[in-house]
Amino acid sequence: MQPKTKQQQQRLSANVRQAKDNRTDLKKSSNKKPQAKTPPDKKPGGFFSRLVEKLFGRKEPPNTAQQSIPYKEMYRDGICRVNDRLYTKTIVFNDINYHLAQNEDKTQIFENYCDFLNFFDSSIAVQLSFIN
Repeated sequence: MQPKTKQQQQRLSANVRQAKDNRTDLKKSSNKKPQAKTPPDKKPGGFFSRLVEKLFGRKEPPNTAQQSIPYKEMYRDGICRVNDRLYTKTIVFNDINYHLAQNEDKTQIFENYCDFLNFFDSSIAVQLSFIN
């Protein structure tokens, strides 16, 4: 399809010239290798590489989801050893309505909960998280 007017012809040739110039500029800029700019007073890697090294004990980030979970060992009974001093365990329990329970049931629930909390002596740090 050829342009019909002289003005359309001029615009078309100007666009073709501009496209050729853009292509030439792109080829010239792609031949140059980018140089990394690192400030002299900062260590390479930055905050996130130090965080990865601290969490995972290695410099490169994890490649899989399993590698992204920072733990040392998982035991068959569900206890997870996170580090030398920290272990975790997730427990699922059934929902109960404490207000509607009989007085004997309330007493039994409260005593069982107290026994559970008293199981841990003062040298053990315990954290309970309830997701409702």
